[in-house]
Amino acid sequence: MSYSLAHHRDEAVMVAIAVPGERWEIEFLGDGSVDVEKFVSHGDIAGEEALTELFDRFSESEGTIEWASGVTLASR
Repeated sequence: MSYSLAHHRDEAVMVAIAVPGERWEIEFLGDGSVDVEKFVSHGDIAGEEALTELFDRFSESEGTIEWASGVTLASR
């Protein structure tokens, strides 16, 4: 089981756990509560074209991004 520790919210510490086909984010909050979010893969594997969707949906900056393989993706 692969895990890492992270700190994304002032009041919490996160343990991110990766197992085959799943990723879990467990946050331990200062008040003693625990938040668990689970991400499960449906087994679909996409090609490089999926990166265009990623940047189209979530990129905030203008310009282009060039990958080491020479593929250039335009962001918004």
